[in-house]
Amino acid sequence: MVAISIIIPVYNAEQYLRSCLDSVLTQQMGDFEVLLINDGSRDNSLNICNEYAMRDCRVRVFDKPNGGVSSARNLGLDNAMGEYIMFIDADDRLVPNALEMFLPYTPDYDFVRMNVMVLNADGSTQKLHLVATQNKKEAMDLSISNSIIVGPISALFRRSLFEDHNIRFDTKLQIGEDWIVSTQLLYYAKSFIFLPEKVAYIYDKSNEASCTNNLSFAKGIQHYYALQKLEELVAEEREQYDKA
Repeated sequence: MVAISIIIPVYNAEQYLRSCLDSVLTQQMGDFEVLLINDGSRDNSLNICNEYAMRDCRVRVFDKPNGGVSSARNLGLDNAMGEYIMFIDADDRLVPNALEMFLPYTPDYDFVRMNVMVLNADGSTQKLHLVATQNKKEAMDLSISNSIIVGPISALFRRSLFEDHNIRFDTKLQIGEDWIVSTQLLYYAKSFIFLPEKVAYIYDKSNEASCTNNLSFAKGIQHYYALQKLEELVAEEREQYDKA
């Protein structure tokens, strides 16, 4: 078993992929594996994945027909061997000491989230909104209201949370699926911590093909569906939630 399994879905990402992988493989904390899930890319992405796998034994490549980011992440989860899970998008990257920043928190927490630096197309940057809290009810309220970072990025999750509670990404959704999973993980975590002052992840917003840059009415409906699922999660075990 390795400490961290880093799952990276890859779809037509040749423009960004090398930068992403270099940011991961040059981390000083080296006890990790990288699972590259090629999701039916039509560009040179698979060749780049295989190139890095040949150079570094920590990299494993999985090639599958296109099924979307959720199916890619799920395949990564099914094959991960690490105690903790980290998700990275192929057009983003880690800051140089990201894994070292996470490491001191791993013995005590099931879920550790740090902040994200957004890189805009014009070169400007900004941090996303993250509240420093270890109060589960407050964190759940913020997550369900979409008032903090709700995607799976810039976070470590204990892998047993996924396995013990059968948590996977909904392959029917193109948006909101990560919101559901992150909130489920928060709900079931026995311990968690949010660290807004620490930036571990760089989100490159300049990629015009990314899902968040291509919203539609249909995706808005899926967002509403995701909110309903989250409300059901809380309603199912309201007693435990109120005690959190």
